[in-house]
Amino acid sequence: MGFTRAIQPSAVGAFDSTAGKGNANPISLRGSSLESPYDHSYAKYLAEALTQELSLAGKLATDAKIVITGALQKNDMNIGGFSTGTGDMAARFVVTRDGAVRYDQVTTVHDEWESSFVGAIAIPTAQQRYPLIVQKLLGQLLEDAAFLQALK
Repeated sequence: MGFTRAIQPSAVGAFDSTAGKGNANPISLRGSSLESPYDHSYAKYLAEALTQELSLAGKLATDAKIVITGALQKNDMNIGGFSTGTGDMAARFVVTRDGAVRYDQVTTVHDEWESSFVGAIAIPTAQQRYPLIVQKLLGQLLEDAAFLQALK
C-alpha cells in the first residue's frame, strides 16, 4: 500500500448507477441472479468497497475536504459460454476538494475466468468472481497517477 503515504484522508460520498444495457440490477446468471448485499445497489457495493480500501489504508475521514463520488456505468457478467465466463465493469470516479473537481475519469475492467457449461458450476463460480472484479477495478483506480495526484 505504498500509494497511501502520499495521499490525504478522504471521504467517500454518493455513488449512483447509470441506467442502461450492461448495467442490470440484479445481474442475471442463467436464470439465477446476483444481487448486491448493500440495499440491492451495486453502486453502494462499489462505494463500500472503496470505503473499506481507504479505511484499511488509514486514509478514510468522513469529514475530509477531499470527497470521492462516482457512478457505476457498466456492471455485467456473462456465463453463457461453454468454458469461459466474463465480467465487465466501468465506473466514473470524481474527486472534489473543497467543492472543486480535481479528477473526473472512467475506469474500466474486463475479466475472464474458466467456467463450465454446467450451471451448477458456472453460477457459483461467477458469484465468487464478482468481488474480484470490483477489486480489480479499484486496483486500477489506485494505480492511476492522476487519481492519486487528486488525493494529495
